[in-house]
Amino acid sequence: MTIYNAHTYHVFIKNITLSIEDDVLKMGREYARAQNVSFNVLVRKLIEQTVKKNSNSWLDDTFEYSDKNLSSASGITWQREDLYRG
Repeated sequence: MTIYNAHTYHVFIKNITLSIEDDVLKMGREYARAQNVSFNVLVRKLIEQTVKKNSNSWLDDTFEYSDKNLSSASGITWQREDLYRG
């Protein structure tokens, strides 16, 4: 005889509204599509990884993506090291 023990749990998800520039939204959707995920999943994962300790691989991925795909930022220059809080 096999006995299965099932647990039921509830996940409460809140909807949020974001303000984002059209070109950034377009690039985000294209990136998500290339990763075979929805834009919603992409944003959720980025937020999850941002708030979890010792999870900085997303940051390296973001910099790599921006280095390959984004054009200049209207004359604004910065060094990657400038973005880290230390």
